[in-house]
Amino acid sequence: MSANPVYYRILLNRDDKLQIACLQDFDEYEYDQAKFLTDDAGQKLRFDDEDEARTWLNATYQRNRIEKEDQLAGVMAEWRSDVGEVIHDDPASSTSKRVEFTFDALSFATLSTMTQEGQYSSMADCVRESLLVNHTFQQLARQGFTEVIVRNPQSGAERVVVIPRLQLVAHG
Repeated sequence: MSANPVYYRILLNRDDKLQIACLQDFDEYEYDQAKFLTDDAGQKLRFDDEDEARTWLNATYQRNRIEKEDQLAGVMAEWRSDVGEVIHDDPASSTSKRVEFTFDALSFATLSTMTQEGQYSSMADCVRESLLVNHTFQQLARQGFTEVIVRNPQSGAERVVVIPRLQLVAHG
């Protein structure tokens, strides 16, 4: 492994567009440090993989803010300021809506992990399935079912999963 591994940061360029910079520790000083995007704690975002940086960038910002070479091809869910804001109706389908969300760094990392570990084809697929599961739990809660019990089929051990929102739905 190299003593100076390659990594990626996202920065605001001279044209006020966001772009991905491929860096090594020794050449980062050549950039204006104030131009790098940071997380909520003020730490510069760092990605070990260019695809991960590009996915994060395109899932977090509108396409018109991103340098063309860093835009993902095709239609992708964009995540931005107002949770659940419909930003685009797909003209090809009267049942499709394009929606933007904002995620804090931890929530976005969780979504990324869920997408990878669940082997979803996209973050949008992961969100869609999560919505269906949550909707199913809410329907059951309205019928009085508020406890979720999971069982390990090999050992027979059981665990109760506490989902606080189910109590609100059941009693609300």
